Parts: sequence; C-alpha cells; structure tokens
Amino acid sequence: MKRNAGIELYRVLLMFGIVLLHAMTTCGYKVPGLFGRTSYFLYSCVVGFVFITGWYGVKFSLFKLAKLWGIAVWCIVVVAIVDFMMNGYSGWWHYYDILKGNWFLNAYTVLMLVAPTLNFLIDGICEAPEHTRNQCRSAVILLLFLVFGWSFLRESPLVSRLVPVSAGVESYSACSLIGIYLAAKLVRAFNVDVRLTVRMRLMIACACCVAISCHLSTYSSPFSFGLAMLGFLVFKDIKIGIRMSRLILCMSPSMFAVFLLHANPIVFGFMKSFIDRTGGAFIMTALVVFFTTLALDVPRRLLLWIILYCKARHFICSSAR
Repeated sequence: MKRNAGIELYRVLLMFGIVLLHAMTTCGYKVPGLFGRTSYFLYSCVVGFVFITGWYGVKFSLFKLAKLWGIAVWCIVVVAIVDFMMNGYSGWWHYYDILKGNWFLNAYTVLMLVAPTLNFLIDGICEAPEHTRNQCRSAVILLLFLVFGWSFLRESPLVSRLVPVSAGVESYSACSLIGIYLAAKLVRAFNVDVRLTVRMRLMIACACCVAISCHLSTYSSPFSFGLAMLGFLVFKDIKIGIRMSRLILCMSPSMFAVFLLHANPIVFGFMKSFIDRTGGAFIMTALVVFFTTLALDVPRRLLLWIILYCKARHFICSSAR
C-alpha cells in the first residue's frame, strides 16, 4: 500500500509528542500551570500512533516480527554503547531487563500476533448480510466499550478506587492497543471520515478537549482516542509538496526506533540532566532527543538497505543465468 505523506507527517509529529510527554512526566517533573496540562493531551500521541497501524492494518509475517525485534535489539545495543561510554559497563542483563520491560514493545508484539484474527473479524463484518453485520458491529463496539471502559475507569483519578484491579485489562497493556486497532479498523470500514461533518468534528474536538483538560486522559481513554482520530482525519487529507513528502517518507520508518531508543531509564536520566542544565527547557530537550535518536537509527537502515540490495542483485543475477 502506497504511504500517504500527510499520515506519515502525523506519525512523525506524534512521535515527537511522545518524546515531549516523556520529557514532561517520566523524568520526574511536575510541570506547573497551563503548560503542565499539555501533558494530558500528549497521551493522544500514543493512541494516534496505534490508530495509524489500525488504519493501514497489519498483515502478519515472521519477517515483520523479526524486523520489529531487530529494531529493538539494535536500539538496546546503541543504548548500551552510549551508556558504556558515559557511565561504564553495567552488565548485559541490565540492558536485557530494559528491553524486556518495555511495555509498548511487548504489547505491540502481541498486537501483531493477533492482528490476522482482528482483520478477519472486521472483514467478516463488512462482508456479512445487513442484519448480521449490524449485530456483529454492535457486539464489537460493546466489547470495545467494555475493554476501554474498564481500563479507562481504572486509570481515572475520579473513580479508580471503586473499580477492581484486572490484570491485563489496563491502559499499559496489549488490551489497550488491540482496542485502538479494532476501533481504527471500524472507522475505516464504515467510512466514518466521510460521515463526520465539520460541525460534528468540532463538537467532538471540544468535548474531548474539555474532558482531557480535566485529566480524563490515558492510553485507553475514549477522549484521547477521539482527539487522535480527528487529528488523523485532518492530516490524511493534507496535500504536501514532492520534496517535503520525500523528507517525511524518509523519516517516518525510523519512528518506532526513536521510541525504543529514548524510552528507557538510561536516556530518561540523560533527559533529566539536560532539563536541569537548561532550566526546564522541555521542548528543547524533546527536540534534541528526537533528532539525536533519529540520527542514531540511520546506520541500521543503511545496513538493512545494503543487505536487501545485495539480495535483490543476487536474485537478478541468478535469474539471468
């Protein structure tokens, strides 16, 4: 499927938003005032990142799974080298624990494994007769409300003490990503982007912004999902020039690596030190980390390109004989 430059621009901006979110929250700071409330809205960046995956869909293959974990291994090796140069040797098990403990990587792996079943489910709903389609759609939407509702209420500061703990059904889990993926597939399957008028979009945006400003924002929040979906629909139709499109399409494949390179305790420590030295310059810190990790992924992509080029050349030479 040909990639849309507008959607890929959205992906790049979402990843920068995730880096900024970590700079403002995970590094141990409580940002005061109106700017501090910005972090509530930045939770939508993770939701939007998974929404794009759901919109395109995932066709499972062992190569894609190996590529995903190849990126993860590359990132942890780079982080280990940087940590060794700055702090000395910490032991490989320490770095393995960091890799193993990355909730998003593990949840995304589970999503890739169950994606074929989810795709089959949505495709079956779309191809079923009208009566059956409506029943199936209602059942899937009810499931989404149950999963999203439970995890969202569990994370909500207003009612969290009233909702029982349920291991696996929480915002930091594969359940949350599966829900976002399914919801994105439904949005595309039933042409929600066509049915939503400008007035309806504005009403949804206002409702989501009010709710999120009241701290009703998690990775499983319906308000975060609504905001991420509206942002996606805006960027999907943006027209971008050829040169800018090439730059964006060149950057976007590195976004998962940018996440893995910065989302670990070692880099969070560097981010905290940088914020201390710059007097709380969160945006500058996010920019430095974003473009540094983007540059660190260049050797991996160059190596992958060389391997694929050599394989393609060998195949062409073999076929010519």
